[in-house]
Amino acid sequence: MDLQLKELSTLYKEFNADHKWIQTTSITQVKTSGRSMLHFQAELPLDGSNKGYFVRIKDEHGNIVKDTYHQRAATSNPVTGTIESNDLDFRSQIYTLEFGPHFTATNVNSVGATATIIQGRPRKFESSAVYYNMNLPKAVLFEYNVPPSIFDNNTDVKIYLVEGKDIKEERYAIENKVFKLSKSSYIGDGEISFQNALDHGKTYTLCMGIFSGVRQVAGNTFIWE
Repeated sequence: MDLQLKELSTLYKEFNADHKWIQTTSITQVKTSGRSMLHFQAELPLDGSNKGYFVRIKDEHGNIVKDTYHQRAATSNPVTGTIESNDLDFRSQIYTLEFGPHFTATNVNSVGATATIIQGRPRKFESSAVYYNMNLPKAVLFEYNVPPSIFDNNTDVKIYLVEGKDIKEERYAIENKVFKLSKSSYIGDGEISFQNALDHGKTYTLCMGIFSGVRQVAGNTFIWE
C-alpha cells in the first residue's frame, strides 16, 4: 500500500520556490508490506548540526512498538529505511510513524514529522516547516507548522534568523532574537523584529530549531528585499 502526500500549503510553496531554498523535516512516502513491515522515505535538514535521524512506530495508546525504534547516520536526502516487528499488525491496528533529527551526543528525541497509518494505509502527514513571507527594513515575517507531538518532551521550538544560505544553530541568531512556538500555536504566522536594519540584497536563512537550536528541523533561505 503506497501513498505520497504533502499538505496543500507545503505543495503550493514548494512549487513556487526553488526547492533548494526550503528545507523541512517530513515523511514523504510510506509503504506497508503484509502485517509487520513498513518502508519509509523522509527528509530533514543536514547542513546544520544534525548527524542523522531517529524513527519509531507508536501504537494508538502512545506506546513505542517493540523493535521499531532505530537511529541512523545520514549525509544526504532523502533517507530511506525499513521497519519490521512481530508486534505490528497493520491489517487491524492504528499506528503513528514518528521521524526526527538525532544528535549523537544525547539520546533525547523530538519528533519532527509524523504519519498516521490506518489498516496499512497512511492517512495523515504532519511536517516541520518555516516559510518566509516578506521583510520590512527591521523585521521578517513568516509562516510555520510543526506536528503537535514535537512538544511531547517539553521541547523548546524556536524560529530565528541567521546570515548566509545555511541552517545554523541558535547561537548564530541575529541580535539573539527568537520566536518561540507553543503547543497551542503549532501552526500559524509570526514576526521577528530587529533593532538595526538588515542589508538589502543579502542572503539570510530562517531556521527552526529545537533544544536551544542544537538540532534544526526546518529552514528557508531568501534574499533580503
